[in-house]
Amino acid sequence: NMDKIEELREDFVLNNLTEKKEFEDRFNKIAKNLFNNFIIKTSYGDFRFEEIEFYFHSKNHPDYIAHPRKSEPLIWYINDFGGIDINFKSEAKKQNPNNPWSKYCWDEESYYGGILIRQLKRISDGWKLDRPLKVAELFRNLGCATEGNGAMPQLVYVEGLPKVEPAPEPITRNNLVK
Repeated sequence: NMDKIEELREDFVLNNLTEKKEFEDRFNKIAKNLFNNFIIKTSYGDFRFEEIEFYFHSKNHPDYIAHPRKSEPLIWYINDFGGIDINFKSEAKKQNPNNPWSKYCWDEESYYGGILIRQLKRISDGWKLDRPLKVAELFRNLGCATEGNGAMPQLVYVEGLPKVEPAPEPITRNNLVK
């Protein structure tokens, strides 16, 4: 359902939020939506979210663990440690804008981040990918580089998924790096 995808995409735009409570409420809304309404469809089967971790940095929400990046929302991102993120709307500048391989950097106007997928469970048999590096295996060996074979994992809205009850309790990490 494209309307549900577009609603989720809008929730992945965070640069207009200013207060800690706004960020917490949005993160909780996104988590509940991903756990209860979305799957990741792959050539290895369909997977539900089991554990996710939010990273977002802006002047109103400092998180110095988040990787600077430039992206539209809901784009897959292979992070520097080999895990897979779903990007928030992210806007960071390059250290050297004339060099396409230059690293992104933080400045006062930058905002960036994503949701690290920490654990997934295959719907058909309950098999779990229980670490970010194992989740990343879904993005390897995707088929022929010259043919559009649809092998890339896809985030899909599913009507009537059994709800996760009780809903996972969010764990908030604070001030890992000052």
